[in-house]
Amino acid sequence: IIGGMLGQVAGLWHLSAMQGSYLVSALVVGIAIGAILFGYYADRKGRKKMFIFSLVWYAVLSVAAAFSWNFTSLLTFRFLTALAIGGEYSAVMAAMVEFIPKRHRGKTSALILAGYPLGGVLSALTSMYCLNHLSANLGWRIGFGLGGVLAILGLWIRFAIPESPRWLLTHGFANKAKTIVRLV
Repeated sequence: IIGGMLGQVAGLWHLSAMQGSYLVSALVVGIAIGAILFGYYADRKGRKKMFIFSLVWYAVLSVAAAFSWNFTSLLTFRFLTALAIGGEYSAVMAAMVEFIPKRHRGKTSALILAGYPLGGVLSALTSMYCLNHLSANLGWRIGFGLGGVLAILGLWIRFAIPESPRWLLTHGFANKAKTIVRLV
C-alpha cells in the first residue's frame, strides 16, 4: 500500500525523494529480514503459531502506521510491518511443502504466489479510492489502517489451519500428526 500512498504522504509531510525511497526500501529490507527471523522461529515453535503471530503483528503495525506522526515513525512502523510480511512468506512456503502432497505442490505454490500480486492490485484500488474520496490527511491513514483491519478479519482462517504434520513429527508429537493426517 506504500506505493499508492507515498505521493500523498510525501506531499503532506514535504518528504524528499530520498525519504520516499527509504519508505519503499524499508519494505524490501524488512521482508528479507523477517523471512529469515520468522523462518527460524517457525522451525522451532511451529508453522501455525507463526501464521497467527505474523498476521497479528502485521495487523497491529499496519494500524500503528495509520497513526504515524512523522517520517521516522512511519518508516519504523512500515519496516516492522514488513518483518511480518517476510514471516508470512517463510511460514507459508514451509507449511505448503510439508503439508501438500507432491503432485499438488506446484499448483498450490502457484496459487499462493499469485495471491501476492492480487493483493497488490486490491491494495492499489483501495489506495486510489481512499486518495480520491477522502481528505488528504485521512485517505492515506485509512488505507494503512484498513490493511490491518482486513488482516484481523482473516485471522479466523489461521486458527482453522492445522499444524504441519511433518513439524509435529519432528518435534515429538506423533499422535497429533496422525490425527491431523486422518482429518485431512
